[in-house]
Amino acid sequence: MNEFLFHILSITILTWLTYAYIIWKGGFVIDDIEGIANYDGVLPKDACYGAWMKWFRYKVAGKSPRHHHFFNVILKNTCAIMLYFFLNNIIGTQISFLTTMLFIVTPVGTQAVAWVSGIGYLIGLFMGLVALQ
Repeated sequence: MNEFLFHILSITILTWLTYAYIIWKGGFVIDDIEGIANYDGVLPKDACYGAWMKWFRYKVAGKSPRHHHFFNVILKNTCAIMLYFFLNNIIGTQISFLTTMLFIVTPVGTQAVAWVSGIGYLIGLFMGLVALQ
C-alpha cells in the first residue's frame, strides 16, 4: 500500500474512533442550546456571517445533536488531512504523520467537535490551511 494512502486512512480511522462517542452520546452544551436547539430556522434580514452559518447548519443538520457532531467530525477529519499534507511539505512524511495524529487526539481540539457552537474553530483552521496550501 502506498505510504500516503496508509497515512490518510490512519488519520481518518483515528479521527472517527476518537470522536465516535461524541457522535453517539454527545448532546448540546452551553450556548448550543440557545444557538441551535432553540433556533427557529429563520434567517434575519440583516444577516451576518454567524447568522448565515447558523441557518446553513440548521438546514443541513436540523436540531439533532448527532447530525451536528457528525458534521464537525467530517470537518475535523478534513482539517487533519490538510494539516498532514501541509506539514509534509515542510518537515517530511513521518514527522508530519505523527504530528497530525497528536493533533487529532489532543484534548484541546476536542472542544471544536464536542461543542457544536465551536465549529468556528474548525472553520478558521480549514480556511487557514486552504490559504497555506
